[in-house]
Amino acid sequence: AGGTIGTSDTTFLNPELNLAGNHAYSIVPFTDENGIMKFKVTNPWKTSESNILTLEQMQEYFRTIYYGTVA
Repeated sequence: AGGTIGTSDTTFLNPELNLAGNHAYSIVPFTDENGIMKFKVTNPWKTSESNILTLEQMQEYFRTIYYGTVA
């Protein structure tokens, strides 16, 4: 899970990606077919909509990322 930068979740950081500011997202890392690490980012309020972000985009838009395992 992670939280985006910004002060309001009513303002989009990137309208094309539908990334809202100051908002939590589910984040699933994966390696694409070219061996590049990417991230599937999903808004918990709209789980049918996900985006694929690069590491550079993650660094640009996210303030915090929490990593853990499920027991």
